[in-house]
Amino acid sequence: MRKILTAGFLAVLILPSAQADYKAGVSTRRFTINQPYNWRRAQTHALVTTIWYPAAPTSVEQPQWIGAPNAPLFSVGIAAPDAALATAPARFPLILLSHGTGSAALMMGWLGTVLASHGYIAAAVNHPGNNGTEPYTTAGFTLWWERATDLSTVIDQMLADSTFGRHIDPHRIGAAGFSLGGYTMIEVAGGITHRSAYRDFCKSPQADGICKAPPEFPDLLRKFEQLDELAKADAELRDSLRHESESHRDPRIRAVFAIAPALGPAFTIADLAKIPIPVEIVAGSADENVPVASSAKYFADHIPNAKLTVFDGVGHYVFLGACTDQGRKLRPALCSDAPGVDREAIHRRTADMAANFFDVQLGIMLPPELARVLTDYEAAWRAKDAAALAGLFAEDGFVLSPGHSMVRGRKAIESFYGGHGGPLFLRAVAYAVDGGVGYIIGAYADREASPDRGKFTLTLRRDASGRWLIVSDMDNGNQR
Repeated sequence: MRKILTAGFLAVLILPSAQADYKAGVSTRRFTINQPYNWRRAQTHALVTTIWYPAAPTSVEQPQWIGAPNAPLFSVGIAAPDAALATAPARFPLILLSHGTGSAALMMGWLGTVLASHGYIAAAVNHPGNNGTEPYTTAGFTLWWERATDLSTVIDQMLADSTFGRHIDPHRIGAAGFSLGGYTMIEVAGGITHRSAYRDFCKSPQADGICKAPPEFPDLLRKFEQLDELAKADAELRDSLRHESESHRDPRIRAVFAIAPALGPAFTIADLAKIPIPVEIVAGSADENVPVASSAKYFADHIPNAKLTVFDGVGHYVFLGACTDQGRKLRPALCSDAPGVDREAIHRRTADMAANFFDVQLGIMLPPELARVLTDYEAAWRAKDAAALAGLFAEDGFVLSPGHSMVRGRKAIESFYGGHGGPLFLRAVAYAVDGGVGYIIGAYADREASPDRGKFTLTLRRDASGRWLIVSDMDNGNQR
């Protein structure tokens, strides 16, 4: 044991915060859909998508701005336009990004560029009828659940894309969104919208800022109340309303990160309790547009194992891009933060939290020789092959299993595992190598993309042939 835990090995056991390893590239796609699609009366019949991605090290990054080129309103990170995609690893995880109501994909750049620098391909879509690049539509602002379909469609398109598709790991997909984009996270995670629940809340004494029309669409509440009447003469609207209270869960999305998520009252406690994937939420305590109590905290209280971080004194629009002097002059409502609030610092902290969250929940790409340890373990366990399992261990290896005495040595390990096995999916969330020793920390589940049943730590030693063997296998379940 003393041989394994060298000073260098102990040093790498301390997991650092997310660190940037890549330059960020940025590109745009106009995904056209060759089948009927609810465009929500938008002018553009395409899913215009901004993509940030890990770029080649020779890429030249430049500032991204929103607004007139000579007088921009917002700064949204730095990225290299149409730079070459980084060549390693072979595949990257994909994160879908969903902007706030009336905003646009590019506004998510402060998050997308950071995710790209951490090794993620981040794709932000302009939601039809609800983005600031073209005229707003009533359908775009009221058929909230259609946004989930936009994200699922972008996944399809990204996986088929000639540049990015083969470089995306389809088993490592997540999503993040702000405001109405945060609502969209709850939808794709399995929450179900009930307009009636939202309407009842807004007629109750508990009604708060979420019941007010957004400044982008001051007539929204009247339009919202007219939906059922309008649907009588509008087949597309009628079809969408029929699907309102259905699940829009996309099983390919394994974890979601919601920033100041809106419309908490539109979800029932019973539906939120059924959400099966990890959810992390951030919000500001001074948010008057989407008050924490009725949305972010409500979600966190009722979604299993959801985590909530509330930034003290932070308002809703802090999660938009960083304002320029011109932005503060022309868009004071969007740019006037409370004294002492550093918008860019909040962005950095939120983006690092998102990167760390996805690192843990989606797992990381292991070097091939370490990945083999997990794939061989899965194969032997699924085959109920105790001898093959024991063969993955060092001759003096250990199994440290909850509720059982310590098991040592290959023969004892083979006996211990005899008769055990079945479906098993392992994913790594951290690893390190120091000379001839290393470790893998991860989680396990019964089915791919299903909730974790537990977590594990494998300590490893390289044998004379260069093959990594398990020195100790420690696991414990998530059920108390």
